[in-house]
Amino acid sequence: MHTQLHLWEQLSAPRLSSAIARHRGQWLQFALRHLPERQPICGISADLSEMDLSHTDLRRAILSCANLTGADLRDAHLDFARLEAARLPGAMLGNTTLKGASLHGADLTGADLTHADLRGADLMDADLRGACLFGADLRGACLIRADLRDVDLRHAILDGAIVH
Repeated sequence: MHTQLHLWEQLSAPRLSSAIARHRGQWLQFALRHLPERQPICGISADLSEMDLSHTDLRRAILSCANLTGADLRDAHLDFARLEAARLPGAMLGNTTLKGASLHGADLTGADLTHADLRGADLMDADLRGACLFGADLRGACLIRADLRDVDLRHAILDGAIVH
């Protein structure tokens, strides 16, 4: 039986006190360390803005439509995560692994993806305006209709990437 942990619903509930909201990152880190292996995280439409999720293992997480504005995801593992239509403007994703992740229609305006591993990622219709992809690995990534205006692609690896 495939179950999903709806942990994020509790994190973004409007009735959370400001004290709990300030410490939700610490609570989340604790909860993630104690999840059964292979238990997918489900955070559809969660508000994770400004949260420190650096070095976190979020492989196969379902974060579609989540608000990750300004979140710190440096050195996180998001392989095969589902981030369709997620909001990540200004997010810090340096050295993050996003192999095979779906970022279809995601807002990554001004995000820092320096040296990110995006091999085989789906970035179709993503808004990457002003993002930094310096040294990012985009081999085999799908960038169809992605907005790449003012994107820093210096030293990025684009072998096999689909760009239209």
